Amino acid sequence: MIQKRILTMQDLSCFGKCSISMSVAVLSACGHEAVALPTALLSTHTSEFSGYTFLDLAYEDDKIIEHFKKLNLKFDAILIGYLGSIPLIERAKKIVEIFGKGAVVVVDPAMAENDVLYSGFDMSYVNAMRTLCEMADFITPNTSEYKLLVGVKNARVLQTGVEKDGMIGIRLDQKEWLRPAFDGQFYGAGDAFSSAFTGLYMKTGELEKSIEGALDFVWGNINATQDEKEKYWYGTKFEQNLEFLVKFK
Repeated sequence: MIQKRILTMQDLSCFGKCSISMSVAVLSACGHEAVALPTALLSTHTSEFSGYTFLDLAYEDDKIIEHFKKLNLKFDAILIGYLGSIPLIERAKKIVEIFGKGAVVVVDPAMAENDVLYSGFDMSYVNAMRTLCEMADFITPNTSEYKLLVGVKNARVLQTGVEKDGMIGIRLDQKEWLRPAFDGQFYGAGDAFSSAFTGLYMKTGELEKSIEGALDFVWGNINATQDEKEKYWYGTKFEQNLEFLVKFK
């Protein structure tokens, strides 16, 4: 079987199970060639930790993109996660314009939680994100982000974190996929869903089956973390659940 190539663009947090380090592992477990384009290098993710380091890789990213162009690289899918600045949103749009022809484009518009924008973001960031989302085939906003992106054209919207009667899950149009909710907040769950959905969709070509599989993967990750809930800010034990993706058909 010909291996599919997926470009994943988001930050690299050295410690904390999220972003590009999780994405590469998840896409690889789905059987794909994962190509990483890190937007920034951080010592840890930015939730619960303080004093973390941050290195903007924008200049290096520009050189990487130009090299990719010279190599005439083609991608079957492009997955875009946390960006963090309007210039990086514009760079992501450039990547879609250059490499997105014939590719499935998935955007996780990571910018808000609990109806509050992440620190440093304002409505200009939201408006810029809307323009990127309108270039996507699928977007995976949480409930807070969904409210900010109502009316986005073109993209199919997979709303994450939908809660109902002690259950939590995904909504697409009028259909919902729900699983029993766990107490607490588990960092990296959104990253895991967008990566697993992208990987499974490119593996099977079946939309609803991929949504359900990605949700089961995230639920299994959180369940595996319950024995060390005091370390929830590290991220979920997704490593112990990668076999699920390997065997998924």
